[in-house]
Amino acid sequence: MIELKRCTLMSATFFAALLLPGCNESETPSTATTDARTQTSTGQDGWLTQWGEWSMGPWTTDQLLADCARGRHSEKTLAWNPELEDWKPLGELFPSASFSGSEEDGRRWTVLVEQVNDSFDADQSDAFWQEYFEATGTESGRPFVPGVERGSRLELWQERVRPMVRQALALNGRFGPGAALKTEGLRHALALEASEAIARGDDESALQALEGLGSLGRQSSIGLFASYSEERREYDRKTENEPMTWQRHEDLFCLGPGFAVTAHINGVLSTWNDWRSVPGAVERLATCLDWIDLAEFERTYQTNASRQVRNNAPGWTIEDRARRHQEIMTLIRTLRSRRSS
Repeated sequence: MIELKRCTLMSATFFAALLLPGCNESETPSTATTDARTQTSTGQDGWLTQWGEWSMGPWTTDQLLADCARGRHSEKTLAWNPELEDWKPLGELFPSASFSGSEEDGRRWTVLVEQVNDSFDADQSDAFWQEYFEATGTESGRPFVPGVERGSRLELWQERVRPMVRQALALNGRFGPGAALKTEGLRHALALEASEAIARGDDESALQALEGLGSLGRQSSIGLFASYSEERREYDRKTENEPMTWQRHEDLFCLGPGFAVTAHINGVLSTWNDWRSVPGAVERLATCLDWIDLAEFERTYQTNASRQVRNNAPGWTIEDRARRHQEIMTLIRTLRSRRSS
């Protein structure tokens, strides 16, 4: 029997994040079956999956199998619905399902992202953050990584995270179940690495760093959020034309960080005038972005635009966001077209 410290059931119809009565450290999922059955009346489509100490869902069978194929779950991920007495591995429940990625790679990404985030703690001075913001375009009207001089504090940070950048490059093309959210630090580190490689004429290192960004994007796009606040649900009720399902919420807020890497890639390429002539560049960049579904990319953008979600930094406008979105769409289409020609 599997014990869960905390079980949360998300209703895809009413967005009710309900703490299952009696579900605590000493109680198993099977003892909460009666309560959960009343909240998920969708039969075989009322799937919950275990994510750490949380149970997430409910998912339909089609959603669950699609997430297995995209790398969100492994054969060992435990799942349950009201027709089962206990949690069972997805590989046992769906022996013919397609699983992609690996648990080990997912864990490696998770640890790596956390390490980079922790690296900020070594220097929280205003001077460091000013250098960081100027070099990365964060909190400014410039949406891309500009080619500016690196301040001394930022250089020290880059040296500190360079071993982590090398670990990220070793994971190029690899992904798996695991949380890799809040990736701003690693995204910026990889973008700065690519920008510096371009400045010194090292095309191969620049391509590797850009591939690392693409791989990080894929990894972060398959994560799961462990909570969905009542405030956010109320906001969604007011701003959406129809209720947002739990699956749509997951896709929106996990695909968003995943897609964010494309802005960095596009920004770096905007400073690399002759990248199209570098042997293999088009093929490699197209491949590292193969995981992006342009329809999902467009839907995520339109949903955020309808909510007027934007960067509130001075000089950063809704028009900037729209322009960047179109530039990225054009870049991906161009890469795919040139690779196939």
